[in-house]
Amino acid sequence: MDRRHLGSSRAPKRKEPVDLDDVVYGVHAVEEALVAGESLRRLYVGDERKRDPALRKLLDDARAAGVTIRF
Repeated sequence: MDRRHLGSSRAPKRKEPVDLDDVVYGVHAVEEALVAGESLRRLYVGDERKRDPALRKLLDDARAAGVTIRF
């Protein structure tokens, strides 16, 4: 029996390759990218900083720009 037919008939999701030249990290760098109007796809924030008051404006600005935020 061919195992490929046992699961869902939908094709598996493929992750986009990450070009590390396009990765911005660090609070100040992300802040500057938002101010400059750079097109950001996703913002990853550590769980421990989820309620950090120092990040509140950055997260609000990211949301306003339509950036997906993951904790």
